[in-house]
Amino acid sequence: MNTFSTVFLGQRYRAIMLFAIFGYVSCAIAFEHLSDAFRAIFILGSVGILYVHRSRIYRDPVIITLALALIVSVLSWCNSLFYIPDSARAIPELDKLARLFLFVFIAYWLKGEKKLIYILFFCFIVSFILGICIKSNFMHSFEMGIFHDKRVDFNIKNAQYTSMFSGLCLIISMFALIQIKYYIKGYTNNLLKYSAPALMCLTMAFFAIMVVITQSRMVFVGLLMVMGLFPLLYKVTYTHTKVATVILFYISAFLAASIALYASLPFIMQRFSPKDIQSLQDIMHLDTSHIPMSSIGIRLNSWIEAIPWIQRHPLLGVGVHGPGLVISQSQVFSERINENFATIKGLRHLHSFHMDTLVSYGLFGFIVLNSIYITVTRQLFKLRSTLPNAENWLMLALCFAIYWFSINFFESFNYRTYGVFAHNVILGGLYSFVLTKRLFDNDNQRKALT
Repeated sequence: MNTFSTVFLGQRYRAIMLFAIFGYVSCAIAFEHLSDAFRAIFILGSVGILYVHRSRIYRDPVIITLALALIVSVLSWCNSLFYIPDSARAIPELDKLARLFLFVFIAYWLKGEKKLIYILFFCFIVSFILGICIKSNFMHSFEMGIFHDKRVDFNIKNAQYTSMFSGLCLIISMFALIQIKYYIKGYTNNLLKYSAPALMCLTMAFFAIMVVITQSRMVFVGLLMVMGLFPLLYKVTYTHTKVATVILFYISAFLAASIALYASLPFIMQRFSPKDIQSLQDIMHLDTSHIPMSSIGIRLNSWIEAIPWIQRHPLLGVGVHGPGLVISQSQVFSERINENFATIKGLRHLHSFHMDTLVSYGLFGFIVLNSIYITVTRQLFKLRSTLPNAENWLMLALCFAIYWFSINFFESFNYRTYGVFAHNVILGGLYSFVLTKRLFDNDNQRKALT
């Protein structure tokens, strides 16, 4: 082993990388410049993985997916040179897709140690709470959301992102509650046995309220998808579950979803303007000739305008400028820009990661990028027999994948800084078990796998 490898694999070097990762995650929302510095440290400090573990790392399914994503970027760029030469970039923009794979570096330094993964998720929640407290007058905004039915965003870009973080923190809190119950079931200390779950329930309640007052319809849809599929996911994950239990879960999920909808319906309905309702009615009647340029209508119109682009370039798309060209070259948007001038004027994306991907990278890119979640979950399933309490981690992976796929249908989170941040943190924690086993399988199975 050479000097570089010895230093890279040393505990002191790892401690620096972990400090940088936790610093990056904790500061990502409230202290962005400091977070950027931490991110640069752990990215540059992690590149050595590709050399030190070169005998194994290149066979990893996620690294193979990364290679395919880079190929997609280059091929789509070549397509743009041919079809939209005036708008094509001088060189391919590889980092747009490559940054979705930074979770590999996070996963590596965690080395599958559960306590470090818990710290990572805790830092993620702390980052969000720090953000809403430091970037806004929290109490005033919270009061306006609770008592005055106002849509609040706590000055975190916009309410969609605040709501995205709230929904994701709610899912993590639910997972934490399951984990706490798993670890304390043998405790005799009643204070700890009951106070820890109670505290986590309060945390869940707080994030549920945050979801409601940020009034993002896509997050409601994402969480309802998770709730609706939860009994089926439970059966798939906990294979010993009886059919009667699944049916009971479905009844419970239906009741919970009904209560949640009833409680939040006033907030949801006020998010639908008359033009939004008209947009939905038009699309249900397959009348796409004059959908109003409302919040929903802009999305629907942009997706309709994107269809011819996707049909003309189905496999590889037309590069990163494709979504912007869909809007700028659309006769519909140019003729009706005054209906919603402030929104349409600077619009350069399609309010959907999936539609943006199909236009930019085609079906090839769509399959490659969405296969990340399938790959991570599939690899976790393979560890079921060696990873203690594997079912809970699998459930978190499945719930995250469904939630993330759902909300990315209505916003391009995977192409935005906050979305990439959330994506990499959660997958970094989950994939750590898989990467650890692949790279350190002979190293006493590491601490996480014992």
